[in-house]
Amino acid sequence: SVGSTISGIVLVMGFSLGLSITLVGIGLLVVGGMKHLARKGTSAWLSKNAGVFSAAMVMASGLFALFLVLTKAG
Repeated sequence: SVGSTISGIVLVMGFSLGLSITLVGIGLLVVGGMKHLARKGTSAWLSKNAGVFSAAMVMASGLFALFLVLTKAG
């Protein structure tokens, strides 16, 4: 029915808005944290290479998910 469709669309839009606000907030906190870490001598190297570590974690989780799918399929 039309009422259910509109209700579903509103629900998805509300969820998407909340998710986007949360992700932007976390991103701003991370950027601010990296700038703070970059000022300190001991953590400067880590903050400069945080993107590499982040990309490695995303790739590792993707490969792990692929491994799980392939082992269940076979």
